[in-house]
Amino acid sequence: MLGTRIILMGMDKHPNMSTQSTNAEMLCAANYTIPLFWLLLFSEAELENFSVTDDSVAVGEESANYPILIADSSVVIGRLNQRYKHLIPFLDASDADLLQRWLNFITEQNHPVFAIDTYELWSSKDNPSSLYDEISALMKELDALTATDTKQQLQTLVNKGQWPLGNGIALAGFGW
Repeated sequence: MLGTRIILMGMDKHPNMSTQSTNAEMLCAANYTIPLFWLLLFSEAELENFSVTDDSVAVGEESANYPILIADSSVVIGRLNQRYKHLIPFLDASDADLLQRWLNFITEQNHPVFAIDTYELWSSKDNPSSLYDEISALMKELDALTATDTKQQLQTLVNKGQWPLGNGIALAGFGW
């Protein structure tokens, strides 16, 4: 069985549905799930539905849109810095080191836009439309990290299995 690939991309502009091309570069990849550190870059408000251009899905069907997270790099870097400051005191040494390296990696990028493409994950689900709701729910929890008691919120994520302690691949993906 082949892996289901999720891609974090750097782009020269926001994609749109015109024939205009968007230059995108794969920054890193993951299989089967979106790494949590990738999600730290975004807010729930940046979760969008992107239209499928595959001929196998009839236009107008509910499943003809898949979720994509997309934001300008200045917003992404500012948010990641803020979340880093809130999280770092509560992380174990290995996760704290990985988060520091992740912050460095992201801030070194020269792309005006960051995006997470979930097409393969979406297309592999029994109920593809559920992926949007799953991502939205997790994004709400991550958005709350800086608005509530960070230690308690982080522990809630750990208890739910959404923050996989010491698991660098689940936290940050691979190939970056």
